[in-house]
Amino acid sequence: MVSAPRRRARVRRLPSIATYAVLVLVVLVDVVASLTGHRGPALLGAMFLPVMLISVGWTVRAARHPSLDPRSRRPWRFLALAFVIHSVYGTLIGMSIQNARLTESDFDGPVVAAVVLRLVEVPVLLAGLLAFSGEPPTVWVRRKLALDVTTVVGLATMGVWYWFVGPGLFAEESLSGMSRLGIVLLPVCDTVLLLGIVTVLMRGVVTTARRPVTLLLAGLTANLAVDSLLTFEAVFRGTGRTALFTDLMTLTPLVLTTAAALEQCRLASGERRADPVPERLRPYTALPYVALALGYTLLFVVAVRAGSFPWPGLVLGAMVMTGAVAARQLVSLQENHQLAVTDLLTGLANRRLLRDHMLRAADRGRRTGRPHALLLLDLDGFKQINDTHGHDAGDAVLVAFARLLRRHTRAADTPARLGGDEFAMLLNGITDHRDAVDVAERLLTELRQGPLVPADGRVPALTTGCSIGIVLSDPQAPEDPHQLLRRADQAMYEAKRAKTQGWLVFREIPAPRSSTRDELTGSGPQDA
Repeated sequence: MVSAPRRRARVRRLPSIATYAVLVLVVLVDVVASLTGHRGPALLGAMFLPVMLISVGWTVRAARHPSLDPRSRRPWRFLALAFVIHSVYGTLIGMSIQNARLTESDFDGPVVAAVVLRLVEVPVLLAGLLAFSGEPPTVWVRRKLALDVTTVVGLATMGVWYWFVGPGLFAEESLSGMSRLGIVLLPVCDTVLLLGIVTVLMRGVVTTARRPVTLLLAGLTANLAVDSLLTFEAVFRGTGRTALFTDLMTLTPLVLTTAAALEQCRLASGERRADPVPERLRPYTALPYVALALGYTLLFVVAVRAGSFPWPGLVLGAMVMTGAVAARQLVSLQENHQLAVTDLLTGLANRRLLRDHMLRAADRGRRTGRPHALLLLDLDGFKQINDTHGHDAGDAVLVAFARLLRRHTRAADTPARLGGDEFAMLLNGITDHRDAVDVAERLLTELRQGPLVPADGRVPALTTGCSIGIVLSDPQAPEDPHQLLRRADQAMYEAKRAKTQGWLVFREIPAPRSSTRDELTGSGPQDA
């Protein structure tokens, strides 16, 4: 017998399953019709119309979903309006393509209407993209973001002028005035939309539903690719694209945006578990430098094709100078990042980087089902070393202990210094608590085998022990990093209070009435 909650969950999933089934069916019908030669205007309309309606329906659902807060619904309201406009726009473009055998004057009307709708759609889409919540930026962050976005959009402007606007303005006379206007305006609209996409990618998004935003950006980027392809063929009268290729390219952005709205609704309904901790959709900070390199590459290719002797050398020199400046900036950014996320004395990760790696470990654990362990280590007798031998000796102990942690961690693990004589180790992809205990045992054994810092004439050989608190994550119910750190700290404190220079494991044991009680279990290395 299937339980009632599971039966209700299956019923809630039926609309999602039906949506994906329709999308797959449309693609299969298009493939079969193209391969068998039965593709025609009536079939095209029958295929694209339901996909457009489904996309609009799910977007409207996301914009009105009662489980979403007003701030989360706001971008989907803009997007719902934009997709309604896009459906009409796509229909008019389809009419133009289907009637391509007629004279230009016969389908100038749909072209003009499509251009007008695109001019209206793009600002609405831009407002929807910018409405996704990001961390409030400072004045300097806003300025840097504006400059980075300008760099990427500058590359797009170069490409738009070279491939679309220039040829469209100076195209052969047989191209009608209305079609010429559409060829010029549509790439400009796409450049404005690209500004919104790049802004979201560069700024990042703090959200508990990263997958819908990622799918949405992929769909809008695919839409830009489709627009560029169709405009390029309109300018150069390309005939090398098959009908099947064009159909699949046109379907791709509709499918991706539909999936984005559907995933947002499923997350809001609880069918998919959202991320437990709001996490940034990580910004793509390398985009401006990629754009700079591509822009100069395009400029160099055009200069070589021009054939005039001074231009290739001048452009190459400008590329070298700008590349050196960009590389210098990248090195500075990397250095600043390292200073911000590492401990200056030991070179280990600091608390900020450890938290970031713990969030990634929780996300990885949900996918693989394997837990990660956090070890919190506190040196015993460190204050006496500082008081007796001075802070230089204390720093030497900290550096030597950091080297010890590195020797006992894998490439996938993260050793960190949290401050003072407190350290941490994040162990990824372990089987159970015994793996973490083995690491703790090896550390304690090596600490007792000899001095941590050998004598150097100024101070005697220095030895120290440490107390270790261990906590395991639950892959099915990942916790906030602060919660894991608190529990590891509690276990470490109990180990230190026992004065065994050993380890303790923090566990949660199910208790009656669905509550939990905490248990600390462990021992010193000789008492396990």
